[in-house]
Amino acid sequence: MRQAQLAKLINVKPQVINFLCETNTKNSRFTFEIASVLELNPTWLATGQGAMFLNDDPRYKLFKEYEIVQVLDDSTIKSAFQSERLPDQKNVMVAPVKTQRENVFGLIIKDVAMSPIFPINSILFFQWYPSYKAQADDYLVLYSEEYDAVLARKLVIENDKKILSVINEEFYKSIEFSKKIKIIGIVIANYNTFNGEHGNENT
Repeated sequence: MRQAQLAKLINVKPQVINFLCETNTKNSRFTFEIASVLELNPTWLATGQGAMFLNDDPRYKLFKEYEIVQVLDDSTIKSAFQSERLPDQKNVMVAPVKTQRENVFGLIIKDVAMSPIFPINSILFFQWYPSYKAQADDYLVLYSEEYDAVLARKLVIENDKKILSVINEEFYKSIEFSKKIKIIGIVIANYNTFNGEHGNENT
């Protein structure tokens, strides 16, 4: 790439690029822009350290595997589900999850129905997928019309009946999957806020 082309791409005069090249300046206020245009690692361009190309940097590869998703409360999820649209809320809590799926959101668990798999105050990541055809042993995020509540349950098949099971049966009960219960999405990962583990896709 010619110096004039590079200058045009980062919106500076050609003399600026010429000066940086002639003086062998490694770090300048244009370093990030130049690196972006040339698809270089800004750290390498500024210091000579690390991988030359960003895609070869192990830290960048790790970062690219994670998506930053919105963590929503029950009321936001219910409102979006009832209006048949994806949640779109700004200035909310976000969290990282390792996934390549689209339409992924987080939900903070507020009960111990599924503990210790989904501990209270952990973040449950799920793919927004109301048309999903649930299968046995799927972990689902659901909306109960009867209780007007968002639930996280495991689907179990018993004697040809679909049961939404809980782990802590002392305080919660498993219920049969009925027409009054709608699928919001499928659980893909869990983030334990106590031990600081990032979400990793598990289904």
